[in-house]
Order: sequence, then structure tokens, then C-alpha cells
Amino acid sequence: MPTFEEYAQILDMQIDKVIPYQHLDQHISMSTLAAIMRLPARDLEDSFICEDRKGFSLSFLAEYLHQLGEEKDWEVFMDVFALALFGIMLFPKTKRFVDNASISVYIAYRTRRKAQSLQF
Repeated sequence: MPTFEEYAQILDMQIDKVIPYQHLDQHISMSTLAAIMRLPARDLEDSFICEDRKGFSLSFLAEYLHQLGEEKDWEVFMDVFALALFGIMLFPKTKRFVDNASISVYIAYRTRRKAQSLQF
């Protein structure tokens, strides 16, 4: 898998002034995530797996994506789809699971644009 520097070279981008994202043990704000996904925070907390790992199963996100598609809510669909992609393509730790770190990075990217190194 190419590094960010290699991607930058391929895409002819300059990344010398980009500040990389630093997680620093931030906790996910369920209210922020609920606002992005337009679901009640309580429903998200119930779906947030906390036994040995924290995050969402891919099946939960897929079911919600299907519902959003039927409702034709494309703005939220794209946010949830991007969240799933962050988990399964950019930060794949566990199969069919979007973990806490992936969610945190997506929230930072989506709300504060802190993950500047991920902007293409």
C-alpha cells in the first residue's frame, strides 16, 4: 500500500505544510456522530459494540445505508458510506467492523477538517 507521500507524488500534491491528524485518546462524541448520521444518540449507543472492541458492525451500517437509500436521503447516505469506507478500506483492523479509531478520524475529517493529510 502506498504511503501518503507516494500518493502525493502520484497525484502531484504538495503535503509539506499539512498537519497530520493525531488521535490523542479522544473519545467519540455520540451527539456529534448522531448529528452526522441523523440517528438518535441512544440508538447509536445501543449499536456501539463495547465488549472487547468499540465501534459498529458493518452489518449495522449496511442496514442503515439500505434504509437511507430507500428514503433517498443521499446527504446522510454519503456520510454513512464514507464512514464505512474509512473503516473497511483506510483502517481495516477487524473484518466487517468499523472501529473506534476509524470513527474518530472520520468525525475529525467531517467536522473539523483536522485530518488534513486525508484530503485529496
